[in-house]
Amino acid sequence: MIDANSELPDIKMYSGTSAADSELVFDFFNTRPIYRTRAATIEAATANTWPHLKGKGVAISHLVVNPCTVGVPHIHPFSDEIVYGISGSNVTSGIKKPGTPLFMISELRAGQLIIIPQGSLHFFINLNCEEKLEALQMYPDDEDIKTITFEAQINDIPNEILHASLNIDIDEAESIKDELPSDTETMRLSQYCLKRCGLKL
Repeated sequence: MIDANSELPDIKMYSGTSAADSELVFDFFNTRPIYRTRAATIEAATANTWPHLKGKGVAISHLVVNPCTVGVPHIHPFSDEIVYGISGSNVTSGIKKPGTPLFMISELRAGQLIIIPQGSLHFFINLNCEEKLEALQMYPDDEDIKTITFEAQINDIPNEILHASLNIDIDEAESIKDELPSDTETMRLSQYCLKRCGLKL
């Protein structure tokens, strides 16, 4: 028990390793982003970017999203995604678990935590006209953040199946694939939202 009248030692007298030099500290702001566009920036602590996570079965990413940005539909096949909002408001998310209807959640904001179940098709949009969205995304069973985008899923489906399942001409199935971006897009600006907010592309 510490006597209330005794002088406590100065915390500066304890030596220690600087956070910048510790292998137990990962600096999101001092690492190369895995994704950077006009729409968003993502830095990630994975088994590849931070060896300390090898064998831990978890990965964490830091996301900064500009106003009117859409996180395109995608799934994480090996893990739930747990997202904690650091800043932002007026964010809408859509989640579709296999065999269930689309479930929409609106008005997400800073301080809230959302869980997206493993294998669910999901997306979000930052509908705020001025405020960026900043969040931490945690993947408790996936050290590398494996993601399958909607574009990748469509491109893997044979034209004959698209023709039959979407009730479209087989040539139209091919043109759908041709119109998809060749590089996988994770985030894109929403033309509708930019127009509504009076913002320019």
